[in-house]
Amino acid sequence: MSGYATASRALSPLSAAALLGSLAACASDEPEIPTVDPNDLETDVLEPDGADRDDPQDSGGGVCHLLSAEEIETVIAEPVGKGEAMGELGEVASCMWPHPEVEHQGVSVLSISDSDIPGEELFDSIASGEPTEVGGADEAVFDEDSENLWVRSEETVLQLQLHAFASSEDEFGELAEVMVGNL
Repeated sequence: MSGYATASRALSPLSAAALLGSLAACASDEPEIPTVDPNDLETDVLEPDGADRDDPQDSGGGVCHLLSAEEIETVIAEPVGKGEAMGELGEVASCMWPHPEVEHQGVSVLSISDSDIPGEELFDSIASGEPTEVGGADEAVFDEDSENLWVRSEETVLQLQLHAFASSEDEFGELAEVMVGNL
């Protein structure tokens, strides 16, 4: 037998022993990971999506919290459904309270703010109509032709629309006062 063959056979058992020794050493160096019984964990009760967003007293804000269906019904004497967020685009958010039985009838509110433009300047650039009084608001204008009420409170501009309701400027003003109070 040649020296090379003898050395190879001797290294094979030595290599195997070294490998087993390394594995054993690694196994003993691993930290022990404690196990947790899921039944022992404390959990927070989360409200499901679609929780009652009509209550302006709920925390979390959002445009749908500016009015409740009950507040709208009290002012316009027509039923409306729960406020549905219509989405956000940048710093513009909207909510719609649809009439439960009449398609294309409802109340909508847009909330517009811009971190780069002061509220007063933003209001002047987008609001149109004749000045009107809204309690708690910095300024407001009512556009009789498009039936829009624009309201500014500090840096936030709100647009209130009553779609397909026979409503007066007074009703717009009453709803706007509630919105400003819930900001």
